[in-house]
Amino acid sequence: MAISMRAVFDQVLGHWGLWQASLTPISAGLINLTLRVDSPMGAFILQRLHPIFRAELHLDIEAITAHLSEAGLPTPRLVRTLKGDLWVELEEPPEQPGEPSRLGIWRLQTALVGRTLTRVELPALAWEAGALLGRFHLALQSCEHRFRFTRQAHGLDLHRRSLEQAIANCGGHRLAEKVLPLAEELFAMVDRRVSLEELPQRITHGDPKISNVLFHELEDRALAWVDLDTLGRLTLPVELGDALRSWCNPMGEDGHEPALDLSLFEAALTGYAREASGFVTSEEKGLLVEGVAQIATELACRFAADALSESYFGWDASRFPGRGEHNLHRALAQLSLARSVERRRSEAEAALSRAFSAAP
Repeated sequence: MAISMRAVFDQVLGHWGLWQASLTPISAGLINLTLRVDSPMGAFILQRLHPIFRAELHLDIEAITAHLSEAGLPTPRLVRTLKGDLWVELEEPPEQPGEPSRLGIWRLQTALVGRTLTRVELPALAWEAGALLGRFHLALQSCEHRFRFTRQAHGLDLHRRSLEQAIANCGGHRLAEKVLPLAEELFAMVDRRVSLEELPQRITHGDPKISNVLFHELEDRALAWVDLDTLGRLTLPVELGDALRSWCNPMGEDGHEPALDLSLFEAALTGYAREASGFVTSEEKGLLVEGVAQIATELACRFAADALSESYFGWDASRFPGRGEHNLHRALAQLSLARSVERRRSEAEAALSRAFSAAP
């Protein structure tokens, strides 16, 4: 008899003693399978990790969230199983063709009350997100955790090579003629970028897009960071560059012709500097605008590569005929953002200077 996906979820939840729970899929993320669990024991978040992650990352999440909690910052916490484990790893393949796989690494986390956004439309929201990231970085400045799981997610050369490999392997892919001229412009952009490798490595969130900020349900107040699989050490311009390219693009990642919104940019940096201006070195501050350009270029390379390989990012089947088409759209959006940063660099540098000058 074929097993249902609900039966798989029930089998997993049994490790936490949750047998009477209602499940609601959460589709905001691009990587992990995520569900909200409502049970007599409370509300939780259940996730099956994407294979790019290893189980040891939960040791990092546990250590970092414990540090954040001690510093008074709200954060999701891992829920231990009935046996005291931080995760469950199932190795049971389907018994029959067509059955859902129970393979994978599963975890349960506390569910914080709040709302998430897919884009920032008000400077006050950008200020809140910036201030929350500043508090996050400042709280972890004293943390000396040695990460068990590390994954190189950033690097212009890395993603240039990935795009080159995707082009070499694409054969007669239906989107090749559209991706190739895009790739040529991206390669030229990569060649113009400045190295950030000599800057200090900070403990960072690693994926500070706006949808990973939890806001108060009723107020425009940022409460906590979620989706902590990407915790690790990065340079500050990479971390803040990733944040700002997300927060300061009111069109959103799937919008058409996005551009850097300088009012959101200045508000976000003012909020960040209000909390953590003394944390940032002059060298780091001088490369924050460059960081935005680098992350937009890097992401455009990643999306363009997956437009051909169609193997990594999720996609919206209601809007696009295939994964490749959605990722080509995303690549073009990030390229547009990178162009905007290059056009408005002097204005962005001036906004950056005002933001940090206003900090106490």
